[in-house]
Order: sequence, then structure tokens, then C-alpha cells
Amino acid sequence: MVPTGWQAAAPRARAGHLLVAGLLVVLLAAPLVGLSSSYRLSVGHLACYMAILAATWSLLAGVAGQFSFAHVALAGLAGYGGAIWGNLWAPVHPLLGSVGVQILVGTLVAWVVGSLLGLLLLRLRAAYLALFTIAFAEIARLVIVAEAQWTGGRLSLRVMELPGSDLAHYYLLAGLLVVVLAVIYGLLASRTGLFLRAMREEYGAAAAMGVPVTRLKVFIFSFTSALVGLAASVYFHTVPRLVPENLDFLQMSLVIAYAVIGGLEHPLAAAVAAATMTFVLEFLRRIGWGPWVIDLGVWRYAAFGVLVVLTVRFARNGLLVPLFNLLAGEAARRRETVAPRDAAPPPALRTPLDASSPGPGPTARPAAPPTPAAPLQATARRTLPAVVRRGRSGAGRGPIDLVVQDLSMRFGGHQVLNGVSLTLRQPTICGLIGPNGSGKTTLTNLLTGVYQPTGGAIHLRGERVDGLPPYALARRGVGRTFQIPAVFSRLTVLENLLVPGLAAPGSTWAAEVARAREALRFLKLEHLARERARALSGGQKKLLELARLLMLDPDIYILDEPFAGVHPALKEAISAFILELRAQGKALIIIEHDMETIFGLSERLLVLANGRLIADGDPATVRRDRAVIEAYLGREEDEAQPAPTRARSWEEGMADA
Repeated sequence: MVPTGWQAAAPRARAGHLLVAGLLVVLLAAPLVGLSSSYRLSVGHLACYMAILAATWSLLAGVAGQFSFAHVALAGLAGYGGAIWGNLWAPVHPLLGSVGVQILVGTLVAWVVGSLLGLLLLRLRAAYLALFTIAFAEIARLVIVAEAQWTGGRLSLRVMELPGSDLAHYYLLAGLLVVVLAVIYGLLASRTGLFLRAMREEYGAAAAMGVPVTRLKVFIFSFTSALVGLAASVYFHTVPRLVPENLDFLQMSLVIAYAVIGGLEHPLAAAVAAATMTFVLEFLRRIGWGPWVIDLGVWRYAAFGVLVVLTVRFARNGLLVPLFNLLAGEAARRRETVAPRDAAPPPALRTPLDASSPGPGPTARPAAPPTPAAPLQATARRTLPAVVRRGRSGAGRGPIDLVVQDLSMRFGGHQVLNGVSLTLRQPTICGLIGPNGSGKTTLTNLLTGVYQPTGGAIHLRGERVDGLPPYALARRGVGRTFQIPAVFSRLTVLENLLVPGLAAPGSTWAAEVARAREALRFLKLEHLARERARALSGGQKKLLELARLLMLDPDIYILDEPFAGVHPALKEAISAFILELRAQGKALIIIEHDMETIFGLSERLLVLANGRLIADGDPATVRRDRAVIEAYLGREEDEAQPAPTRARSWEEGMADA
């Protein structure tokens, strides 16, 4: 049976269903057990509201990696927006000024402002994103205080309350909490949830795998803002008045602390912790012990802060996550065998393309690729499974041409690339070499859309593509690996492969899971399918990146130092894999400092030096090129030595590079 999307992408979601149902039972029974007074019911209102804030912030920051401090400010703006609308329209038209319309208006205010924030913050991540949202939250609070004619300023603003009793209000908010959690876990079980987790782990790698990270970032800001706006609009219509303190930084700090204590990456754990700690904080205001009464006041926050510090120090994944993981079957999965990390790969990895015949020895040199006149021999003795290939080139589009015209790139006053031109056609293996700082990485980033060139143009199949984002180029048939393997560490190996698979238009869960398993079987990683990617060795991560590219099935493979730091046996396996891709009609650009391997594999070599393309030809010609020799060994050494010695030094220098 092929796993469904829920089973493959979010094993925790099955337990999420169970736990949400349990939470619903607790919420329904709470008024009968402990929330007997009006005061305790009001605390219950607040607990449900804070639980929604913590769950949505966990989705935004913990799952999607967008660490925003604007969450509480958006909630406050939703409350004020709806209340101001009601105060303006209630005397004019009862329907337009009704509580229902006010809730709708408040939700729309938060949704619009959150969407605009997402658009403004597209290029900001990590500390810069946090600082910007802190500034936004403080500005929003100051505006609420300053515009007293509309908001009441520090004196508060009257709110039209929802009809019904305190008990009815509690059940309304409790039901809303369950609905929000169900929506969140439904999202996490979808391909969008998988993409959000991939974006959190490696933003650039997710884009290179075809995930539209810019649209996804706007979406998650917009989505969580709408949920926050709805929750805030409902909650603030169960209280008589609004005050600016609803937007202050203390409230935002509490939301973050609840999420950390429960589990930053688990919205349900964050919600449970928020509801529980809200009651704890309220009941810690005054502690009675016989005749003694201790009024803790604000000091209760100090004890709360100590709990946060202890959680971060000793339970970084939160206090409730171990229980949830146990219910999700994580403990059983962790007992599965993990491949050893020793220097030599296990026998199964020595020849990942051929399970039957022994692989080449660790010191064997890769077979030289054929010339265009001689067809490629079956060096990779096992053909890539047909189910893995999407057949992009066979869909009537013809062979791919990549044309680079006078490409230049300047960073400030530093010219990194200057007038680089080349043409690449399928099938071929093209090596890209050059001294450190020559511009190889910059050229790679330009070809894959990470940078926009300051001059020149890039054409793919006749279409100008320079300036397109990485995910757009990935969908047009350009795939890449990274110098340091950029795997999605907290996703499983199988989930890593599903990211590029499901990012393709028209893909389905069942088909992509089947393709992913075939790709893992082809590269002998199938036994690690359910293992977290962070548990793999360096060489296995290299293979995982190659497996992800198989799922993307690009026409052009750009491999950034695929042989760096890998065992010689695994190097032979990767070489065979490259030759198999070439046999399937692919074009490959390989950036590499292992000169013996790159000269043995390449049909064509490009050499960059000081941002210029100084050589372009077959390896034998490039090896004797005077400009290349000078770029690697320096002009002084070249002039000081006779020609025969110069040639030997060149080979030695290339071997040492």
C-alpha cells in the first residue's frame, strides 16, 4: 500500500488528531470541574485565546521559520479595527454595526496588514525579520495610544460584547481553538506543510528544489494573520473594553514563552502549554498558606522566566513534545538501525548503481567519457529506473540549450564576473574549474537564479531567464547541489525527496512516494528512508542531494564539489552516477577541485580566473593552455622554469588543488 500524503509527510499528524480530540473533551468538561465562577470562566476565555496565539505563532515561527514579533500587535489591531467600525456604524445602521460584522472587519484588518507585512519582509530573515517586526509592533502600540479620538488612547475603548453568558462565550472560544488546531494540522499534513518545514530548514535549497518560497512566505504571514485576527476579534468582543496594553511586548513575550515551553515546532503542544500556563499565572497572583498570604504580583513572571530558561537548557524541544512523539510512534522509529558514520562506507554504498557486481577499487581512476563520435558505454551498469524520470525533454520540447552572453556581476565596487559567455547543449559533462575566488560560485548562483546579473543575459531554450527566482529556474529544468550539502535536516530522508517531487505542477502524493522510493533504492539509501537527514554521514548527505535532483529531474545538473570530502569508493559511485545521467541525455556542469576526477570525467572544461573565462575546450587542450597554467601556478614560476618542467609542475599543481 502506498503511503498517503498524511502518512508520508507528517507522521505526527495522526497523533495530532487524537490529541485534538482529547483536548476537546477537556475543554468541554472544564466548566463542570473547575470553571464554576464568572472569574474562572473569564480566565478560561483568556486561556483559549492565548492558546490560539501560541499555536499560530508556533506554525509561523517554529514550523515555517518566520520569527515574527508582530503576532500580538496584529491581534490588537484586529480588536481595535472591529471596535472602531462598530462605534462608527452602530448608530447609523444596526446591521453594519453588528458584532458579527465587527468580527469580520477585525479579521480582515489583521489579514490585510499581515499580508502586507509578508510582502515587505520577503528579503528579511532571522535577526533582521525579528527586529523589523519588533519595530512594527511598537509603532502599532504607539499609534493606538496617540490616536485617542478613535481608539480612546490610554483610557480604553468601549467594545460591543457578544450576546450570551460567560459560559457560552467560553464554549465559543474553546470551539474556535479546536477548529484552529484542526486547520493547522490539516495544513501540516498537506504538501504546503512539507514545503514550510523545508523552507525553515534550508531556504535556498527549498527554492532550488522548485518550492515557491516567496509566495509561501507571504502565504504563511497572511494565513496566520487571518487566524489571529479571527481569534482576537471574537475574544475582544467578550470583554467590555480594549486597552493599549493588549499590544505590548509583555503579551508577545508570553506567547513566545508558551510556545517554547510546550514545543516550538508543535502547535498543539504550544496551545496546551499556553492554556495551562495562563491559569497558572492567574492563580499565582496571590498564594494563601493558612494565615499567610503572599501577593506575588509581577514577581510571578520571574518564576515563569526561570521555567523558560530551564526548558531551553534541558528540554530544547519543549516539555510536552516527548509525550506527543511517543504517541506518534517516534520512539519506535528511533530504534531503527542507523548506518554507521565511519570513514569507509558500508559495502552497500560502494556501488550504488549496481547491486550485483563489485565496484571499482578505491584508487581506481574514473573511466574517461566518450567523445561525441563514440556512444557512451554502459559504465553505470544499472539503468536509472523509468519511474524516476519525468521525461521533461521527451515531452516535445527538444534538447536544451543554455546560452550565456557577456555575463557580468558586480558587488559594490568589486567586479566578480566580467564578460563570461558560453553555450551548453545536451548531453554533455562540462567541468568548471578555477582558483579560489575566480567566480565559480557566483556563476553558479547566477545560472540558478540566486543572483541577478548586473550585465549580460542568460537564455534557456531561447527564453531569457536571468532575473527569474530559483524555483522558476528549477521548474524550467535547472537543478543544483551545494558545496556544503544543504539537506533538510529535521525532515526524514523520504520527505527530503518528496519536496522537489511535490513541488512539480500536477504531482500526486502516491506517484511521488513511488518515485522517491525508486530513487532511494537506486542510490542504496532505501534503508534510511525514515531516518532524519541530520543523522546521515557527509557522504550519505551528498547522495541524498543527488537523489533530490533525481526527483526534480532537471535537464541541466549543476553539481558543486560533489567529490569533496567523500570516501574514494563513494567517489567512484558518484562518478558512475554522473555517467549514467549523461547516458540519459542530461547536461552536467561540475564545479570541482579534485583535478584527477574532473579531468577523467569531463568532455569539456571551463576555466575561470579573476572573473573571466580564460579557457573553454577539451581537457587535453585545457591542460596545456598557457593562460590556465599561469592562473594556477603564477607567472613568475612559469617564466622561471623550462617548458618540460613547467608541464610537470602544472600536473602536480592541479593534483594538489
